[in-house]
Amino acid sequence: MALRQGPTLMNNFESILLTVIFLAFLAGVYILIYKGSRPPQPVPEYPTPPRKAAVASLIPVACVAILYATFKGLDLYLRDHLAVPRPLSIWIILIGVIAPWCVGIYFAYRTARAANKTLRAIGSMEVLLFLLGLAVPIVAPG
Repeated sequence: MALRQGPTLMNNFESILLTVIFLAFLAGVYILIYKGSRPPQPVPEYPTPPRKAAVASLIPVACVAILYATFKGLDLYLRDHLAVPRPLSIWIILIGVIAPWCVGIYFAYRTARAANKTLRAIGSMEVLLFLLGLAVPIVAPG
């Protein structure tokens, strides 16, 4: 009797559960920031103008795409090769990981300083996602 290979129904439910828990965590953090017991946060003294904030809110999305492309490209490269050469790996880390993360969190912060409440919420969520993305390599084993 052959064992069945491939994803099972339980694995699908576990991935859905993990996604729901992650979204619930983000919603809880959002509620703590915007609906907590303290008074609303004042708009910064020099807020980002709405047009600049709208453009700044799109830049972190592009940075996430660059990060995804970097890791996907590494995955494709490592399928055929055993390891990435050391000088190339340093450039990949600097240009493909660190630079997009720094640019993304900077523009997410600029969006979070917008005068428009919707853009402030989008920017705050982008900042939280980038900080969570920073926490992954710190706490990941290996």
